[in-house]
Amino acid sequence: MTSSSRLSVVTICVTVLATVSIAFSQGERRTPEHAKTATYPPVAFSHDDLFGMVSRIKRFVASANAAHNNQYATEKLSLSDGTTTVTIDLLDQFRKDDLAAAPSPSTSVKYLYYGTRGAPLKIVSLTLSDYDRMLQVEGSSLEQIDGLVGLIANDLERQRAYFGLSSSTRIGLGALLLVLIAVISATSQTVSTRWRTTIMVSTFGLLITFWVIPWDRALAGMVVYSDSASFAVRNAAMITLVGTVVGVVGLLIVLVQFTVRGSSSPQSGSS
Repeated sequence: MTSSSRLSVVTICVTVLATVSIAFSQGERRTPEHAKTATYPPVAFSHDDLFGMVSRIKRFVASANAAHNNQYATEKLSLSDGTTTVTIDLLDQFRKDDLAAAPSPSTSVKYLYYGTRGAPLKIVSLTLSDYDRMLQVEGSSLEQIDGLVGLIANDLERQRAYFGLSSSTRIGLGALLLVLIAVISATSQTVSTRWRTTIMVSTFGLLITFWVIPWDRALAGMVVYSDSASFAVRNAAMITLVGTVVGVVGLLIVLVQFTVRGSSSPQSGSS
């Protein structure tokens, strides 16, 4: 092969590569990727609630990507209680009975759909746990992304639970207890040393207990329970919250009584 022939072959190869690159980049520009994220408050589900929400997400994604090649897509749902994790392949038919093998109660749920490039909905990642309740959606259709985000937001709003103890809440309540310690200390100067020591030790004990107890489990920000769960299991977090509040209030009442009795004792003795 002569040098001119080699040069012609190289020129043809370079031209072909350049043409493919340009076509690919133009295709990328025709299908730009969009992305949205959202975070959510604490939620509580029964298996029936979770099955309904996941089924609606699954139908929405399938409808949005119906005209796209989804041969290599993956779709999974995972439930965990911190020690045991059960993963369900959603590309097969999804039945409510599939949730029976999941740990109950579960404190973490992860839904993941991963499609192909250029799909209206390419990635849907929904994570629900005590400290991480987030949705991430990517795809080429902003309209479909907005529709899915709205659908999930409506579902989770119906499952909203008014409990949960994030680290910032724990810090705030801890600071409140420190203020109570200071107030009790300042108002108990007339109390005997024995009662003052009891008050301070009890209050510090309460503060330590507040940090030691795994409140992320006791007052979880995310829980999925089976439909056959007892009332105590279905409302464990709220029962624990009420019990904790009652216990704290009861302890404070006792401490106040000690303070009042201690301050009135010297007056009684002097009279």
